[in-house]
Amino acid sequence: MKNKVYLINLLYVVLAMVMAGALYVLGTPGLILLLAATVGVILFVAVIKNPALGILLIIATLPFERLLTVSVGGMTVKPVHFVIAVVGFAWLALFLLNRASLKTPLALWLALLFWLVGVWSYAVSIDPNRTLMVILFWFVALVGFWLTIQLTGETSILRKANIAVVIVASIVALFGFFQIFGDLVGLPFEITGIKPGYDKSTFGFPRVHSTLGEPLYYGNYLLVPFFLAVCYFLYGGTKSITRNYALLISLLLLSSIVLTLSRGAYLGLGVGGLLLIIWQYKRFFARDNIVVVASILTLALVMALAFFTTSSSKARDEIIAHLSVSRLHAESVVSRKDASELAVEWWRIYPWRGVGLGGYGKLELDEKFQSQTEGYQPIVNNQYLETLVETGIWGIIFFVLFFGFVLVRSVQAWFVADNDFDKATLAGFTLGIIAILAQYITFSTIYIVYIWVFLALLIANQEKILNKK
Repeated sequence: MKNKVYLINLLYVVLAMVMAGALYVLGTPGLILLLAATVGVILFVAVIKNPALGILLIIATLPFERLLTVSVGGMTVKPVHFVIAVVGFAWLALFLLNRASLKTPLALWLALLFWLVGVWSYAVSIDPNRTLMVILFWFVALVGFWLTIQLTGETSILRKANIAVVIVASIVALFGFFQIFGDLVGLPFEITGIKPGYDKSTFGFPRVHSTLGEPLYYGNYLLVPFFLAVCYFLYGGTKSITRNYALLISLLLLSSIVLTLSRGAYLGLGVGGLLLIIWQYKRFFARDNIVVVASILTLALVMALAFFTTSSSKARDEIIAHLSVSRLHAESVVSRKDASELAVEWWRIYPWRGVGLGGYGKLELDEKFQSQTEGYQPIVNNQYLETLVETGIWGIIFFVLFFGFVLVRSVQAWFVADNDFDKATLAGFTLGIIAILAQYITFSTIYIVYIWVFLALLIANQEKILNKK
């Protein structure tokens, strides 16, 4: 036993010496690459031994869209990109060793065709460099989408992945509340992780965005886990998340979405919530559930009244103006209106194949006689119009085909699902994706990895239910 301890201590000493030598010889970038390679090898071996770890790693790194990211050559490399690469090579090794099988549901082919339309737009792109970058980032997101479908073939792994989505979102939400309280007591941005401009200086409290880039994207990320948690509550909980825990998580995620003060997130929440009540009305209006829901709404009303009666008049006015869009001259309102009009105008000029993926940014900059600046790329802030202007009619056709097919499969799976866990999971993911589609009216980034992973989990659950039947 003592010899084993000595060997471990010796290993630590040798590792420390190697790292110190690497730092001296290679410098900080070289040391980072060395550490990344070491971690990559360890994760590769771990996923080979336990494939379930692959999907859990992907889900765990999804929300790190801003924190823990690295800027390389003007591009932002995120933890999930690194994990997707490692897990992808591990799955390939498992496949070559006959320990993994290839799964090709029709939705996977439709997603590929949608991406190929984007690739096709490169031939007519007005900004080829930007188009190439968007194609590559979208490809990475689709690899994550593909890997998720491949890794969740076993029911036990899929169940773990479903639960992990809720648990990871809860941890991210707790960090968001740390941001709020940290900013209120005066902690610096370096500790809270709050992005300058979203602190308490405008509304009297920070617009929470946790590990993501801004409140709109944070609210968007939380929609799927929120509806998943709510459906688990309505269906009595699961083995891993009891009914009471599902309720607490639902409240945590709902509070986080509300505190983003994102109009787009509210739109998605409203559309998804209305559909939830209509679709799950028997569960929603069951006596035990409706009492809890009514109590929560009453508490929320009391808290809202307390806030508006105790906060400063400036904070109240700012929040009301922001949410009601009463300031039609506000930058966010004007920019979205102008971008939508410009997108429609240029789509009429290039109706079939558009101006190329990512090409809208150049249109707007040219319109304003501005040059490209590092870190700034204008977008339409409406995914439907952005798809239309950048990939033309062909792009929007495959957009509708893909998402329409996924939603139709949810309907088919719903009618054959034979247990509460499957029904709750299917309903939660479907409502979350519909909420994202509603929020797509207010933002536009086609290559967001977490959206494609959530889509893949929905598809995996659909396939499990339909294949079992």
